[in-house]
Amino acid sequence: MNIFELKGKIHNYEWGQIGEKSKITQLLKHNDPKFEIDKIKPYAELWMGTHPSGEAIIKESNEGLSKWIQSNDSSNGQLSFLFKVLSINKALSIQSHPNKEEAEILHASRPDIYKDPNHKPELAIALTKFKAMCGFRPYKQIQTFIRILPELETLIGDKYTKEFLLSPSNKTLKSCFEALMKSKETDLIQCLKDMENRMLNQTINNNVHKELFLDLKQQFPNDVGILCIYFLNVLYLEPGEAIYLGPNIPHAYIHGDCVECMACSDNVIRAGLTPKFKDVDTLIKTLDYAGYEAKDLLFKPKQVNKYIQIYQPPVPDFSVAKILVPAGTQEKVKCSFDSHSIIIVISGTAKSNIGDLSKGAIVFVAKNEDFYLENESNEEIVIYQAMSNY
Repeated sequence: MNIFELKGKIHNYEWGQIGEKSKITQLLKHNDPKFEIDKIKPYAELWMGTHPSGEAIIKESNEGLSKWIQSNDSSNGQLSFLFKVLSINKALSIQSHPNKEEAEILHASRPDIYKDPNHKPELAIALTKFKAMCGFRPYKQIQTFIRILPELETLIGDKYTKEFLLSPSNKTLKSCFEALMKSKETDLIQCLKDMENRMLNQTINNNVHKELFLDLKQQFPNDVGILCIYFLNVLYLEPGEAIYLGPNIPHAYIHGDCVECMACSDNVIRAGLTPKFKDVDTLIKTLDYAGYEAKDLLFKPKQVNKYIQIYQPPVPDFSVAKILVPAGTQEKVKCSFDSHSIIIVISGTAKSNIGDLSKGAIVFVAKNEDFYLENESNEEIVIYQAMSNY
């Protein structure tokens, strides 16, 4: 039977939740009591897939998953998707991901920075309350912030703000955003200082994301990315809600836990809220400057049956099923697809045709293999299953 448990690859990026607070350590410790948690280390991402920067390992044989796929499939050993759990304590960078053509060009010209010739559309599904920036705001909202925040208008400059206020468009927004992201460091520091003073003295009201501004300023004291909250939508997701990030959509995860699935790539164009390399010119050149309503950025799943919903983005690389089986369900739930897939158990303990699977278990299911789950416990089972979207 081509169904077996995996061990994911942990990445300890500095923005991750620390020690036992991380959703990742909670999942792994529950599944393996011998798993040792470093109480002062951040546990940011758990990768489940075949990407060379963090390949999953077959639990029984300790071999890489790509080797098994290469031996048992006509493919090159790579899955089309990369599946992750993220546990976020500090904001991630203001970033975007290139489309396929741009990714190939960037990889060819700067392979040390852009390590994959592949695009990286991605889907994030909240596991807890989740906060993120995503997509440019409707132009009217950005205009309002420019008008009520004189410090922001001064930093960007009269020329670009007047053009955008008089004639909002992709072109004038791009000019404004470029002026912001390339502002002089001394001017930026003064702008942030003046805004912070007004907020702390309560001469500026709460409808300008006061709490978020102050949180980000504490994390990244003099970073231009703080001011992106006035250009990008700020989303507050409940568990189970999702956002889909197509090519060149600016975004930054801020706080919370999620499962994330994407094309098998690690290409990121960064420009703020990060100590890492910032490629502002490439970001400015490639961004999608359309304005989006926040509600339109939520990505809805399709109901397959009473137990399974599928988040199916408009790309062939990946889709994700959410499987929710209530306590005491007296029937088997089939979780088989015509694609290789990877499952992670988020809560509960499931009976399956390969044995019991507890919270934190990671399972590879080969395409068209019969795989069933049952719930005989007094707790609901929540599972996410990533697969190709052919």
